Amino acid sequence: MSATFPLFLGLAFSFRPKYLRALFGILLLLSVLVFPSIGSRSNLLGLGVGLLCFGILFFIKSRFSHKKKLFAAGALILLAVLALGLTFFLSPGSILHQRMRSSLFWLEGKSSLHELFNKRLLFWKAGLDMFRDYPLTGVGVGSFIIELPNSLKKMGLPHQSTDSALNYVLQIGAELGIVGLAALAGIVGLIFLHARRQWQEISARDPDLYIFIGAVSGLAAFATNFVFQTFIGSFEVKYVLWFLVALALAVPSTEARPEPGKILQQRSAGHFKTAAILLVFIYGLLHSWNALHSLSLRSRTEEFSLRQDFGFYEWERDNAGRAFRWTKKTAGLTLDNPGPQLILPCLASHPDLEKNPVFLKVYLANAFFKKERLLRRISINQKGWRELTFSSREIPQKKAYLIFETSRTWRPLESLGQPDPRSLGVAIGKG
Repeated sequence: MSATFPLFLGLAFSFRPKYLRALFGILLLLSVLVFPSIGSRSNLLGLGVGLLCFGILFFIKSRFSHKKKLFAAGALILLAVLALGLTFFLSPGSILHQRMRSSLFWLEGKSSLHELFNKRLLFWKAGLDMFRDYPLTGVGVGSFIIELPNSLKKMGLPHQSTDSALNYVLQIGAELGIVGLAALAGIVGLIFLHARRQWQEISARDPDLYIFIGAVSGLAAFATNFVFQTFIGSFEVKYVLWFLVALALAVPSTEARPEPGKILQQRSAGHFKTAAILLVFIYGLLHSWNALHSLSLRSRTEEFSLRQDFGFYEWERDNAGRAFRWTKKTAGLTLDNPGPQLILPCLASHPDLEKNPVFLKVYLANAFFKKERLLRRISINQKGWRELTFSSREIPQKKAYLIFETSRTWRPLESLGQPDPRSLGVAIGKG
């Protein structure tokens, strides 16, 4: 919304029919009314940058008289004041109002910088750490959230949630390294050069001028937002971003222009193509090396002492003091040095167990939890603990990976009316 607001403003200036101006005026008013409920301070900053950019470009290029320009400036200031007024006075219960108050608390020394940036500092430090470790290639596309806990643990910082880097430049640097940052700079540079050429060619009397100004101002708002957020991964945001880029580069439409890529094709030679292919090959080779070595699952598991367990609920104890965990329908367990004989207590507690037995399969798996061999298939039709016994001939002695598959689960909330919404498979005790 912070990016489309300047565009609506440009459309309101661009169209001559009064009903179309009224339409976009209504959209502007609705945007102002809804904005406090969004709750994002960075979007409010982006909106301010977008309006500032709109005002500067408007005053430079507009053919209006100084009187009309001053009137337009007053209107922009009025819109900004109205937005702030709605935030702090008419919408005291809005999310944005509460977050702006927290910012004021920091200015008064009542809160820390960490609270002001709402965990962003942690994610930024993790992004910089990944970039330092893998400056050429990064950790790989989409791997920031995977490496985030590892980086924070290595730096001794708390880890409470997983998110993006909340900074698009850091996200690119952490995942794609210098090569990705260079590609990003190239794309931004091309957009800027084409937009500057459009700015030089468009006439002050062209009604599309204000659409161009609105689109460019929307991109300025986007650039501000990407310093604090990385919602570019959302397809809705991608659509709006490239829609604004298309508007900025298509207005005005010129006829006698070289075909796209023609100049580049004329300057390209065999050496350039060979170098490009070689660089892509080297880049992929570096990524493959990292993925098979320092970024591999085995390497990360050993470096950070990670337990490859999944599909279990938290530990609890029964009346006899036995420690156990309930499984979901499927669960995986890592065992270090299981010994010559492994004994795992097992329990099923389905209410209809005697009439409808539960089948449990236990598989031996590899480090990636891919099934290798079926170890046990048992039918459970009675409540009470039983023991699953495995010999040294069945499982490895140094490290074993087991997968438990239950034929069906049950929910205490639905079956017994207890305040427990979990879907329970079987209980597995400590071996």
